[in-house]
Amino acid sequence: MDELSKSEELQKRTLGEVKICEEAFYLDLKINDGYQAYSKELLRLALLAIAGVSTVWLRIHFDLKPWERPTNSVGCGLLLACYLLTFSAGLSLLHRFWAVDGLAYHLTALRRRIRNKPADDEHLSDEDQAEIDLASRDWRFKYCGWLLIFAGASLGAGLISFVFALQPLMQIGQ
Repeated sequence: MDELSKSEELQKRTLGEVKICEEAFYLDLKINDGYQAYSKELLRLALLAIAGVSTVWLRIHFDLKPWERPTNSVGCGLLLACYLLTFSAGLSLLHRFWAVDGLAYHLTALRRRIRNKPADDEHLSDEDQAEIDLASRDWRFKYCGWLLIFAGASLGAGLISFVFALQPLMQIGQ
């Protein structure tokens, strides 16, 4: 089969049928796994801290006598901690979604460049569409970076709020 017929055969394929260099894409997957692991840890820590806040709240509400219960500052601190930790968990989940979505755009752009289908009356060329996909990928990856920063900051702020909310409780028994 000559080179021209190979190219025409490749252009007739759907994107899912276009093979890419597995070694290069494997490296992309490894990088993505690292970011996903970090996001997963942020999510795990936020959920664990939410469980801790809930435990403290239940102990205050059900175990202490009404005259021993702390002031509203403890409840407000625990509520703030819960909000911040929930925000962190939500941002971590959003990061995981957008990171995978960005990787899908990356894979689509790689396949479009290999297929290299020319433009027709209804569609852009694969090269032009690949550039659009890469711009979408870049936007998603930049967005993911900000999501990780805010998720980490929210987790830290939630834990600090939790610690400060516990401070008046340490003085109840004294």
